[in-house]
Amino acid sequence: MATLIVPKSLVSGDALSASGLLRLKHSVPAYQRDYVWTPKTVEQLWDDLIEHYRRYSVDEQLPNPEGYFLGAMVVVLDNVSGKFEVVDGQQRLTSLSTIISILFDYLGKLNVPEPHRSGYEQVARECLGQFVGAAWETNLSFSNNEIETFFLNSCLISKTRSEKETYWETEWCRSKLSKKKSAIYRLYEAIESGYGKLDSFINELGDDARKKNRLVSLFRLVTECVVVLRISAQSHTNAYAIFESLNNRGIRLSQADLIKNELLKVALPAEREEIIENWSDARQHVDSSAILGLPDLLHFSYLSRHGKVKANDLYENVKAYVASASGLALSYSRELAEDAAAFDALTENYDSKWSPDTHSMLNDIKNVLGIKLCYPYLLAAFRKHSKDKERLESHVRLVMNFAFRFLKVMDGSVEVLATAVSEASLLVNQGRSAVEVANQVFRKHAPDVQFLTMLETASFPSTKLAYFAVYYIEKTMMKGSVPLPHGVEQNLEHIMPRTPTKKDWPAIVEAKERDSELFKDYLWRIGNLLPLPETINKSIKNKGIGYKIGNGTGNEYTAAALALVSPKEVSKYLVDGEWTYESIEMRQRDLVTSFAVQAWSL
Repeated sequence: MATLIVPKSLVSGDALSASGLLRLKHSVPAYQRDYVWTPKTVEQLWDDLIEHYRRYSVDEQLPNPEGYFLGAMVVVLDNVSGKFEVVDGQQRLTSLSTIISILFDYLGKLNVPEPHRSGYEQVARECLGQFVGAAWETNLSFSNNEIETFFLNSCLISKTRSEKETYWETEWCRSKLSKKKSAIYRLYEAIESGYGKLDSFINELGDDARKKNRLVSLFRLVTECVVVLRISAQSHTNAYAIFESLNNRGIRLSQADLIKNELLKVALPAEREEIIENWSDARQHVDSSAILGLPDLLHFSYLSRHGKVKANDLYENVKAYVASASGLALSYSRELAEDAAAFDALTENYDSKWSPDTHSMLNDIKNVLGIKLCYPYLLAAFRKHSKDKERLESHVRLVMNFAFRFLKVMDGSVEVLATAVSEASLLVNQGRSAVEVANQVFRKHAPDVQFLTMLETASFPSTKLAYFAVYYIEKTMMKGSVPLPHGVEQNLEHIMPRTPTKKDWPAIVEAKERDSELFKDYLWRIGNLLPLPETINKSIKNKGIGYKIGNGTGNEYTAAALALVSPKEVSKYLVDGEWTYESIEMRQRDLVTSFAVQAWSL
């Protein structure tokens, strides 16, 4: 009876030394995550190799070493290019290449004697690449041309450290290295931290001959004793199944890696190219973001479209979703690419047709509140109303106001916030208005009465958040006019100053000495804060309250030319002619009672 399958026709495996592995041609496909190992991870690999060396070395020789197993990697042969496409293992391949490059440099730096030096340099060069036609090519290639260029020049063409540093100082490199989250910067860090590790290890010895012996032995350990099990699958479907199986058995991968793998595994062959393109588009959008990574985008996109899910459960939910019907893997990848572009529009590239208020509120959500869970709702609003500036503005205002109320004032839980935002997003998807969303979801989590009660005693010990609070109250008081944003021309004024003097604030100085924490609490209460033009703020500084209110110079709270409303009403709250904690309480209570519900309406 014939067997149903021939296992070797599906998958095969080879145990390869590092030099045997690195001499082969490998490519990192577009759908793979970029190089992400941090210096800490790279240094751990160096430490492990050095520890392995110490365990088996005798007088800087390796008479009988054991192998160092670096794990398994999964590849698929690309019959067109002849290269092995890396499904899992590119972080280790890339890191090993940087290690070989640094050791290659050191062979010349320590002037290892011939003929050994030429032989070892040839091995190192063959591990890194080869000269084809009229140019060098790396054995490990990347679909991203910029990463490919940087890797080629940093690991192969620029042999010595000084040559690498000269290359990194070029205008193109400086531009790329300014992006601290990029794969190029991670490669740079891997090389720099590797040099630091090798410098320390070699320079433990004082004798030059022993240094050379240690270097040569370490080079041989890395190239000959490091062993990788390379699993070759005959199809992408099998490769992805192996990839997932390895993860299930303890090799940790990110949710993003698992989701990408699942999409490609369940997709039809004809769909995979577009899925890869959509994934790459999404990744490129978030790579340039300072506030959101790919795992965040995946989570927020799902919350925005499909309902609440915890971040740790995202993979299982996506897996079940894309498996529930044919074609969903492709449609999911399209959703992700669409939401990545939307996120870029909501955080970086605002539509010029949107109102100035919309731009200002999006800036406040991003730079002041810093509440990332606003974005699932904003994604839904953008998809529905990006061309309707009035409706979009109403949804932006709603989620900003709710986030401020619930998280910054009422100290609500992030889990409840995620639930509320997800529920609200689904209503937006159905075409519900901001008023309907507020009535059905947000009001029950941040009701007016509870919000006002907590805001009456709220203190905001952050200049950005404090100015956010007084800005929106002042804007409400001005009834149509708009105060200037916080910046060079408009400052945050503390009526009771941060550094009161005994001459002008004797009672406050005594109160501060009695209880500095209580002083700090009142210092940052809304009742003690004002928006104020920079010229007035700089002029009055820490002067007494009488001078601040009116001094005849025009640089005072009651200046006739001052368009702001709240500074002119400070005198109403003096207690026996002084500004006290009671003054702050009374003013804050009045501001909150009179203006807060309108300033942050739901």
